Amino acid sequence: MEKVEKIKRLLKELTGSNLNLPIIGTVTELHKETCNMSINSDLIITDVRLKVSYGGSDNYLIIYPKIGSKVAAISVNGDLSDLMVIKIDEIDKIEINQNGLVLLLDSNDSKICIKNNSQSLLGLFQLLTDTLKDLRVFTSTGPSGPPLPETKKKLNDFETGFKSLLK
Repeated sequence: MEKVEKIKRLLKELTGSNLNLPIIGTVTELHKETCNMSINSDLIITDVRLKVSYGGSDNYLIIYPKIGSKVAAISVNGDLSDLMVIKIDEIDKIEINQNGLVLLLDSNDSKICIKNNSQSLLGLFQLLTDTLKDLRVFTSTGPSGPPLPETKKKLNDFETGFKSLLK
């Protein structure tokens, strides 16, 4: 019971008597749909929601805060058992999933992922690059040879470029 009283006292100190004011904390851990946040050195709150509802729909937007960054959370039901992040200072990644279309912006590796249920942008660019590397055309004297060295270099540069951006 001592911990519950301490939490109540700390919340009143942080928010006054109105528990629906935002609570500022520091992110200590990230999970699929939640994070843990530290209010001060004595209090860590677990399972703070990063989206409005748990599980359920495959259509969602989640903005993941960086570990160690500040976030503002608000209580959905007036106590610590149901906090939801409403503001993020620093973004780790953003994930959008809408009817099978996925967009992921990841600051950890500075790459983006765009895909749907059947294709990814990385896969399509790789298919294009592989096709161009082996491109042969028919001429009046028969099929052409492989691409010229400067064309191969440009294709390799293109491939290196899109692989450094896409995942």
